[in-house]
Amino acid sequence: MDRWNAIEQSIFAEAEVADLFKSFATAFYALPAAQDFWQRMARAEAGHVLMLEFDKWRMVREELDRAQVKYADPTLLRQIKKFDEIRGVLIHPPAFQQALAVALKAEESCLLFHDDRIFIEDFGVSDGVISALMAAEEEHQAILKELLAAPDPMAALSSIDLSRIGDFTIE
Repeated sequence: MDRWNAIEQSIFAEAEVADLFKSFATAFYALPAAQDFWQRMARAEAGHVLMLEFDKWRMVREELDRAQVKYADPTLLRQIKKFDEIRGVLIHPPAFQQALAVALKAEESCLLFHDDRIFIEDFGVSDGVISALMAAEEEHQAILKELLAAPDPMAALSSIDLSRIGDFTIE
């Protein structure tokens, strides 16, 4: 496994979570608060993709000859299967509670994937990117857990500061 594959795989994981959240926004079109929540979550995850893409291209400039990515890597195939399994439990359209639970599982999977592929193996992602990803993923999980713990998650949306989802920034 090389660092190009590691970053591509984390990009895949973030894009899968963003796409999942976008589908939730569509599913909850009749509930504006829920739709807004899922749209914000999807945008934040898309921001993670963009941030990783920027970091990948920073490395590409450093080593143009190593920019080839192998999509047949066994770890990526396992990750694809894991996201397929996460999506496979959804009933369409999902209940808000189920969407929250699946979102939390997807976020946890994504964070573990980053740990395994980039952070632990140290494939050259900048410290700013690592810190920003970790903080954002942990905040997303905290919001999802807070909503899941609420007696009425839909009602709890109005009391949650959705700016915590935030636009993605690197400190």
